[in-house]
Amino acid sequence: MIKAVMVMNTQGKSRLAKFYEYLDSRLVYKHFATLYFVFVFDSSENELAVLDLIQDVLPSVFVETLDKCFQNVCELDIVFNYSKVVSSLISASI
Repeated sequence: MIKAVMVMNTQGKSRLAKFYEYLDSRLVYKHFATLYFVFVFDSSENELAVLDLIQDVLPSVFVETLDKCFQNVCELDIVFNYSKVVSSLISASI
């Protein structure tokens, strides 16, 4: 089970975070451009499956959805339009 999803910049500042639970967990991260995407999960999840999720699914869904909203999305779009980012991702996942 995925317990948290975080997006951080290269300085370590959180740009988007959703915590479900954080005790007794493992994490996998992937660096894309100026952002790190971090997934925190428990022992029932396979690390390679989560990494595959980040590498294959995340760029296509997350970045394409944000590009539709912002056209050439960048870190500043996520920082200054947080509510629009969250609502766009929620509507894309439904």
